[in-house]
Formats: sequence, C-alpha cells, structure tokens
Amino acid sequence: IQNIVVKNQQFGLSVEEPTCPFYYSNFDGILGLTNPTPNTQGSYTLLYQMMSQNQISEPIFSFYFS
Repeated sequence: IQNIVVKNQQFGLSVEEPTCPFYYSNFDGILGLTNPTPNTQGSYTLLYQMMSQNQISEPIFSFYFS
C-alpha cells in the first residue's frame, strides 16, 4: 500500500491450516475486510486503523488479480 505506515496493527499468519480451520479459529475477517469493531482479541482491522490514523480519506479498497 505504497507509503502508508499503520502503527500498532496486530496481524496473524497462517502457516498450516487444519481440515476445518473456520470452525475452530477466532478471527473476524481477513486483512481488514470486516466491520470496524474490535475482533475477538480486541484489535481493529487494518482498514479501520488506516482511517483512524488519517492514512486514507475513505474506507475504500480494491484488489487486482492477474
């Protein structure tokens, strides 16, 4: 995301996925794609953090798949 720096953002890394990861995992979205409320660990999404730190002016994002 070019020159954007988001301070104090928590994130998780999936190294292995069990047979049913979505039944047993506690997460509220992927890369800021959920509502701007704290997740189960009390942290906010990337998109919300960018808005609250004035890194972006609107909560709009897109993906480019090639």
